[in-house]
Amino acid sequence: MLKDLGDLSPQYLGRFVFPEKTTKLETLVLGNKNNKYYNPNFSSLEIGSKAPYLKKLDITNCSGLGNRTLDISQCKKLQELYATGSGITGVTLP
Repeated sequence: MLKDLGDLSPQYLGRFVFPEKTTKLETLVLGNKNNKYYNPNFSSLEIGSKAPYLKKLDITNCSGLGNRTLDISQCKKLQELYATGSGITGVTLP
């Protein structure tokens, strides 16, 4: 029942899938606002209803998410979303 996985941006992930069971994750940092950071490989983020406690999501400079809508409609506690440089074209909010 972790609340924070730390900064995962140095891992240059290609995708992130929440576990089947609902998590208590509050912070998910996959991107980085550093001008030198760029992750074109990150192309899949599946949240669905598995992260109802998520408060902060950072996908900054994860350009592989480009030209799609991010569905975070089930993240009713979300307070912070950072997506500059991600290329997403829309967000479905709670």
